[in-house]
Amino acid sequence: MQLFYLKKWRGKMSNFDGKVNQVILSTDKDRKFEKNVVIVSDKKEFEILLYMLEGNVYFDESSKSAEIKRWKQEISDINKIKLSFLDKSKILLALGKIYPEENDLNKRETLSIEDLHKTNQEDIMVSKVLSEQTGKISKYVGSPTHTQEIVLDHINSEHVEAILLTEMCRQAAIATVVSEFTNDSQFYISEEFKKYEHLVQRDKEVIIQTFLVHGKGGMIICLFSLFQNDSRCVLGYFLGIQRKER
Repeated sequence: MQLFYLKKWRGKMSNFDGKVNQVILSTDKDRKFEKNVVIVSDKKEFEILLYMLEGNVYFDESSKSAEIKRWKQEISDINKIKLSFLDKSKILLALGKIYPEENDLNKRETLSIEDLHKTNQEDIMVSKVLSEQTGKISKYVGSPTHTQEIVLDHINSEHVEAILLTEMCRQAAIATVVSEFTNDSQFYISEEFKKYEHLVQRDKEVIIQTFLVHGKGGMIICLFSLFQNDSRCVLGYFLGIQRKER
């Protein structure tokens, strides 16, 4: 089996050394339970993953993953890969295949009330992870019950309510947009989508990964994936427009 590393598509290759945040792209479904291995369904998803990870990936070019070698040869420059809002479902599935490492979460940045347009620091539910970024993907840690803003008349002791999960993901999305612009910008959400896959426990932190795709006229889609205990719990996106406050 051959595994290669291609750094920012300059043709420089080295062997995979098993470190964290190193993704292996493969089409061999027998490897789907291996750590760091992402099973690619087709060429479009291959392009999305290359763009999302900025080319910092390894390739499985074994006989069971022959498509990877062919797709790689057909792409000369990842900077020419274009993503469209029309691809949002496929981009979301690709993002959901990238599982975050849980052992590099110690360095965190507290987000300000200005960044998230809040009035109380106690209502900020997420912190930005400052460890090495995985390509264009941003990472946040969230505390599911850390808010005084949302008051529930019934609390389920076994899992976190959807309204709390939505607010955490919304805060991560706003922080991601602000990081590319300024905190005097507003992200006006016009459409949202969420798919709940696993229950989230109340007493444990979650990891939220975000990825932005820009459209015309200030339109932005922020896709997100939420994980807890190595399980993907929520996938979704917020579609909206970014504008500066007057």
